[in-house]
Amino acid sequence: MSPGNPNSFKKFPKSFLKLIEKHNTLKTDRLELGKCYFDFGIFDEGDRVYEIFDGKASNVLCPLHYQDNSDWIYHPTEKNKEGEPAIFPVIHELEDEINPIYYNVGSLFLQQLADEFEIEVEIPIIERPSDPAGDVKSAWWNNLSEAWKQALRNQFENKEKEPTFETILTLEELNLNGTAITDLKPLEMLLSEKKFKLEVIRLNDTAVSDLSILAMAGKKLFSVDISGTPVKDVSMLKEINFLTADGCTELDFATVVKLKKLNRLSLRARYEIKRS
Repeated sequence: MSPGNPNSFKKFPKSFLKLIEKHNTLKTDRLELGKCYFDFGIFDEGDRVYEIFDGKASNVLCPLHYQDNSDWIYHPTEKNKEGEPAIFPVIHELEDEINPIYYNVGSLFLQQLADEFEIEVEIPIIERPSDPAGDVKSAWWNNLSEAWKQALRNQFENKEKEPTFETILTLEELNLNGTAITDLKPLEMLLSEKKFKLEVIRLNDTAVSDLSILAMAGKKLFSVDISGTPVKDVSMLKEINFLTADGCTELDFATVVKLKKLNRLSLRARYEIKRS
């Protein structure tokens, strides 16, 4: 992949621009502070770093480069208390890890330079600023029904532990089969988050009847199972490839024919065997 766009240098934080204006490019034999290019050559589609920057080097602002092919790059959304982006290392052996720090690149470079020359220097620890949406996320969880809380706990190995909002956002599949949920309203806040990439949802044998919120999932959602539910309308699932609707006696087939991207459809009947 081609190197980053040099024009992206203009978008660097003001503290960095002032530093470079005064010192031009600062470097040693091993590291360099300046308008460094970033190469996505080591990344595969689906890696966290690849996904967060859409695989485009021109989206990356890389102010600190090591000659051993490791870099520090600015995070696109995480910010410090001054409103400037956090910075995190991209180490080629650990190319899928994102561990941001929140002090500016000048302090970071000073620390790296001091380490290089074995000089003791103490950089004040700056913690991640408080999440202004934290109260909203807490309220979202607190307002969930017990059925939804348990359903979300069940998505993880430790089914007794309360998952964080950020952890829930990592889910790509929701298996809600046989749960006591009655609606999908709690998904509205999750689907409004760009990080949430819901691909598969299973709603077998639940009381859910309205799927309208799933329209928010867009092209990411490709497989839906509504077997044994009272769902009538599936017209909002325009982007899905797989629909399983076994035993959906109330389903309006006129809404099914609107799903032009379907590759596989299951509409098997369910029979109840009665013993005499």
